[in-house]
Amino acid sequence: MKKKLKKVLVLTAMVTCLGALPNCVMAQSDNGLSKGTIIEKTGYQFTAVNAASLRIDLKDTIDYKGSPKTFYVMLENAKWLDSINTVDTSKYFRASTFKKINDTTLEVKMNNSILAGVKYVPLLVELTGGEAKVSVDGMGTEISDMKATTFAITSESKAEVTVGEIPSIREEDNVATIRIDEIIKGSLTSSSRSEDRTITLELQNDNYEFENPQPLVTGSKGLSGMTSKAKDNDKYTGEQQFINVRYGFSNGKEDKSVLKVYLPQVEDAMSVGRISISELRVKTNKFQPGIVSIKVSGTALNDKIVQVADAKEYGILIRDDANKIVAISNGNSEEVSFTIAEDVLESMVEKRTLEITVENGYLAPKQKAGISDLSLGKLLLNGKDITKTTSFNPVIKDNYLVGFNFDIPTLDSTVRNKFSIENLKIYAPATASGVIKVTSEVAGTKLAATTTIANIKTATQIRVSSLKLKVGIKDQVGGKLIIKETDKSMLKQGVLELEIEEQEGITYGEVPNVKVIEGNIKIGTVTYDGIVPNKLKIKIERESSKPSTIEISGFNVTVDNTVPDGHYKLSIKGTAVSPDVSFGSIEYPHFMTIGDIPVTEEPLAPAFDTSVMTNTSKFVIGSNIYLVNGIPKTMDGAAYIESNKTMVPVRYIADAIGIPADAIHFKNQVVTIQTADKIINLAIGSNMIEVNGERQGMSGKAVIKNDRAYVPVAEIAKALGVKVEWEPKTQTALFSY
Repeated sequence: MKKKLKKVLVLTAMVTCLGALPNCVMAQSDNGLSKGTIIEKTGYQFTAVNAASLRIDLKDTIDYKGSPKTFYVMLENAKWLDSINTVDTSKYFRASTFKKINDTTLEVKMNNSILAGVKYVPLLVELTGGEAKVSVDGMGTEISDMKATTFAITSESKAEVTVGEIPSIREEDNVATIRIDEIIKGSLTSSSRSEDRTITLELQNDNYEFENPQPLVTGSKGLSGMTSKAKDNDKYTGEQQFINVRYGFSNGKEDKSVLKVYLPQVEDAMSVGRISISELRVKTNKFQPGIVSIKVSGTALNDKIVQVADAKEYGILIRDDANKIVAISNGNSEEVSFTIAEDVLESMVEKRTLEITVENGYLAPKQKAGISDLSLGKLLLNGKDITKTTSFNPVIKDNYLVGFNFDIPTLDSTVRNKFSIENLKIYAPATASGVIKVTSEVAGTKLAATTTIANIKTATQIRVSSLKLKVGIKDQVGGKLIIKETDKSMLKQGVLELEIEEQEGITYGEVPNVKVIEGNIKIGTVTYDGIVPNKLKIKIERESSKPSTIEISGFNVTVDNTVPDGHYKLSIKGTAVSPDVSFGSIEYPHFMTIGDIPVTEEPLAPAFDTSVMTNTSKFVIGSNIYLVNGIPKTMDGAAYIESNKTMVPVRYIADAIGIPADAIHFKNQVVTIQTADKIINLAIGSNMIEVNGERQGMSGKAVIKNDRAYVPVAEIAKALGVKVEWEPKTQTALFSY
């Protein structure tokens, strides 16, 4: 009876809430935008045809007595147009009225009865510059509050010009591909005026001219299928749909330093488009080294001068065609592939020797190796396998195989010849750090090139507590090592060897205590070597599936009266730390000290720091000092704030998250960052970022300040997959990765 009475009371309360209390809210709305972020010029005014809308999904029917309920829609960096007052609300938000209170505030009054469902408030606004945002103050009604959300970004250009890879040329060659991307849909092709659809290319070098007016011009994305080659045009029909290219005219004469690109009219493009201009060939009779530039202009463009080639002397270069720098752990090996190519046509000379060497790594797993120990998959010349017909010779340095060479065979003078090195195995020494570089040289010439081919990943962090002993005392116990993996499976299944420098008169008793204090690596037997009694062998039976830490403590040592005072080093090696390399070890010169002798040297292996669970970097506004894992470093430009965005020089952001300096390039006002799995491009002055070929909008722009390229840290962090936090009290941007 009591349960039935309780249910009646609950139902009565609900009826009272719905019928008698006008301010009782049963459910609120889900708010959002009807479109993605729109890009337009400052001052642009949206109409009912092209405007985005605030989308309000009302969960319950509104049905109450009393005065109309009111909520407000507010703007940032935009202002309401007067036309919002005369909108036919029956098409958007039935049984309501819109009233512009001021430039940034719209009042929406709801009548007493409004059905549940999706409602809209059209954003009939004018963009005033910056990032346009809309928010909602529900005023306690059934309409939920909504925080400021970006619906438009302003850009002062309707299209943006970028270029592809900059080639090196001499007297005659193709220059870089020029790309023109619409920022605003239809800006390149929608006009009925031919002059608005014309792109002009003008060489800025007096000694060069266009060899012919027949480059390949193609459309993609929203202009897909459009082409200057009639045979390739299978989507558009009619002569007006083809792209025409001609020389310009000056003083009534053909001007071969100018090309005119005439685009067809396309009024109904579905999305923004791209025009690509390739196979642009230039020539000169007066070669001079320097930059070759083209001015790109048009109605939809801000005139822009872009670099399209480097006029250079003969040279070669090394490329990683996979755009991926591999990571090699200490004592391990990895296969790498790269190409050695002519930077300029006819740079290489037949029958000369081409030598390839590595720095900070080796090409064989042992000392005194020969060419038979080289592990090379294939050697290709312009795509043809020449491995079996090529005679290789070893390059030896300090008894290590560090390279190889061969004689250059017959070449093709019409192309930039390219040697492809496929699946070359490189070994990282146990004690190495930093990067491994590869260098190529042509004997008897000045032709040489070097590039980073691999990053060496530190496998372990080690902390050592020294063992201090006295002569003439038995069973002295002490010393400790903590070995922490930097990632899972850094210590391999095998044997971890700890070898203390041999000295007559020093003997070892019971084995030290060995235990896993973190993670799930599995330890097997622990024994001293029967042949080398100063070598401790720890068997790793199973690799870890999460980073693990091993503690080794309590070394039992007897020192007789004949042992001299001094320091005795500890060497850490074995198949667990160097599975692919039979040489080298991690060494601590002062692990064991006999007598009263101070330790004056730092250990050679990386120090262990239990506080470093992830990598962190800090940039403080106004300071030219930044911290990487607590270590201060100096910038030649301070971090600053612009339009609520933290701006930092791009080279120092990259350094702070472990990207090497030679993976950052700045050409033709475009910053390029190359990581193991991403290529990121940012054009100076643009609020667009390109990640692996995909263009995205940014809330800020890359800028040049004091001759340094600054970028918004939040945008770069997002592109690189790095977490960034803001500490307002200390004005600090914190990276963690």
